[in-house]
Amino acid sequence: METEVVNYTRDQTDSGLGIKVLVEGISPIIDIIAIHGLDGHREDSWTAEDGILWLKDLLPQRLPHARIATYGYDASTGIQSNKITETLHGHAVNFISRLALLRDRSTTTTRPIMFLAHSWGGIILKSALIHANQCNESHLPYHKQIMLSTIGILFFGTPHQGADVALSASQKLVLSPVDGNTTRTLLRHLATNSEMLETQLSQFNPISISFITKFLYESYETVLHDGTSSFIVAKSSAIVPGARDAEAIALNKKHMDMIKYSSAEDDDFNVVVSLLQHIFEHAERPLVDANGTTGHIEMRYLQPFKIFDSVIKEIGDVCVVTFVKRTNSCPSD
Repeated sequence: METEVVNYTRDQTDSGLGIKVLVEGISPIIDIIAIHGLDGHREDSWTAEDGILWLKDLLPQRLPHARIATYGYDASTGIQSNKITETLHGHAVNFISRLALLRDRSTTTTRPIMFLAHSWGGIILKSALIHANQCNESHLPYHKQIMLSTIGILFFGTPHQGADVALSASQKLVLSPVDGNTTRTLLRHLATNSEMLETQLSQFNPISISFITKFLYESYETVLHDGTSSFIVAKSSAIVPGARDAEAIALNKKHMDMIKYSSAEDDDFNVVVSLLQHIFEHAERPLVDANGTTGHIEMRYLQPFKIFDSVIKEIGDVCVVTFVKRTNSCPSD
């Protein structure tokens, strides 16, 4: 049965900041969390020109048992906007804190997570997971649980090794010459061979073995302000050699359009859906209970998106081995 699609119109009173749940999901068993890039918006960035917000209008029809949320943060670098006043680490911790609160309030702290990160949002996500990995049961345990629950990430045009084109384009919009301006500091991190990005890669790669990562890159150049065309994030920067299951996948779009789909027939949309299915079916998550006992669950045995209706009736035994609630009954999350 087809679901009617209602075009997205932004509520002008909405700040666009923080976590917003777009779809609660039907008997949800996984969280899908999206995070936008610089000069982005938690809904607009994922919305096509015809008003289709695919995270809400298209994805639930293919992945009905996922709770889908999007995160917004102060990402403006434009002339008419306030300049960013938060550091990269501050953005990262704010993101983890808000996500942890959402999962705590809904009693879903151990539910598996898949992240969708566009451009600079991927840099914030990596910093967030590095932070979460350093937490423990005596220090911000709910932050640690975000890391433990992560089973996969789709990076869309994330400048893992810098993007001089994006840096140049953004710097032209930043007027303040004051040294130490946080906006300028963040933009400098975009430079190719940035020391911060190199350090982040060295910290992130060891923990990336815990989940599956897919690197998506743009296939078409973007027309810049001076009339020339270029890739905003080159393929060489959009991938991280050596990461677990590191697969570079081209999307037939420009940088800003990589995360905008107006139809379920869009080939790129179907690629993204297939990748999400693949991650869930093949992920293996290490788990740690309150006593420090470790174990793992092979998520592919659940196969929720292909045969979920038949699996959910027989899922009791599987729930026990996940010890999500550490009870003998099937958890609600």
